[in-house]
Amino acid sequence: MHERRWVRSVSTSSGPSIAFHLALGFVPLHGDAVIDGLLVRRDYAGAGDQRVVFRRGIVHDAPAAEAGVAPAEPGAEMGLKEALTS
Repeated sequence: MHERRWVRSVSTSSGPSIAFHLALGFVPLHGDAVIDGLLVRRDYAGAGDQRVVFRRGIVHDAPAAEAGVAPAEPGAEMGLKEALTS
């Protein structure tokens, strides 16, 4: 089994997307330009199409059963909108 220590995410430089990634604990990586105060990678998604690249560490916890966490009830999944506003 591969034990990853971090995950990378790529985002547009729109405010809501940046706020979402920061709220999840992602940290912007270095870029090759600063646009609107953000480190971006120019031409990441094609000519003139910059992106913000994030990184977040991964914590490897014990499986839920070993940690004494009850499984979620069926249908208890929370949508993205609900998760962001709860």
